[in-house]
Amino acid sequence: KTLSGRLSIESKLLDVNELMASVSSEEEQSTEQPAEQSAEEAMSVIEVPKNLNLTLDCNLTKVLYDKMVLENFAGTASVKDGVLSLDNLGMNMFDGKAKADAAYSTANADNPRLRLDANFSQASFKKTAQELELVEKLVPLFEQISGNYTMSLKCDMSLDNRMSPVLKSVNGSGKITSGNFSLSDVPALNMLSKLVGNGVDLNKIDASELTVIRFVIENGNVITKPFDIKLGKAKLTMSGLTGLDQSIDYNVAVALPQMTLHGKIGGTFSKPKVSLDTAKSVEAALEKAGIDKEKKKKKVEQK
Repeated sequence: KTLSGRLSIESKLLDVNELMASVSSEEEQSTEQPAEQSAEEAMSVIEVPKNLNLTLDCNLTKVLYDKMVLENFAGTASVKDGVLSLDNLGMNMFDGKAKADAAYSTANADNPRLRLDANFSQASFKKTAQELELVEKLVPLFEQISGNYTMSLKCDMSLDNRMSPVLKSVNGSGKITSGNFSLSDVPALNMLSKLVGNGVDLNKIDASELTVIRFVIENGNVITKPFDIKLGKAKLTMSGLTGLDQSIDYNVAVALPQMTLHGKIGGTFSKPKVSLDTAKSVEAALEKAGIDKEKKKKKVEQK
């Protein structure tokens, strides 16, 4: 029958990796596995029992999950109908703080799913990439960025037998805000800098003004809406898509005092292909000249 109740859980250390390994080991002992099957292939998801109806008040000093280290983890969890729901969670992670609501469901054991609604504050770009596999694969550029960010993120995904996200199943949306970050030695920006010329150096970006990046995730592809980065007297505007295979397809514009240059960045992060759209750049220059001319005309008429 269904077991109902409320539990209070406190621990100085919860090692989820150890728990998963233990579950896999028990299943291996109870089921005959082919001799050639690897340990990774033998792993399976942790199934949430359907005969539990529990509320858990959690207060955990440290939690280890995959590469992540979560500290001061506190919140309420509930287990019901094969779903583990996590509400009003607060924790320290990625050298910053996070608040989250989440749900892990094995109602369909063949397709475990994870839903996440989280807010991160003053988290480290590099630490996030190092500890979170999803970010490492979808946004590898994070590992090259020095500085902190604030982010809101909502997403839904399937998990594989290692409890890792199935990338093509990830869908969601979010916003990243940062007022202090630096980025250098990015091949695509280095190539763009050489094409633009005019003394504009994009090989090293030191952003001291607020930068807001809005994005959506569709079937594992990250679609970034237009965002601006100010670089002295120049302004860099980018938007585009990062694919599951880490391919990139971005539109870029570099606004200079004299004119705005438009271009495309394709290929991959490690082997980019950069080109300038001369026709679009000339069109933008003519349009700007027309607008400036119209403004001067209106000023004269007003006088």
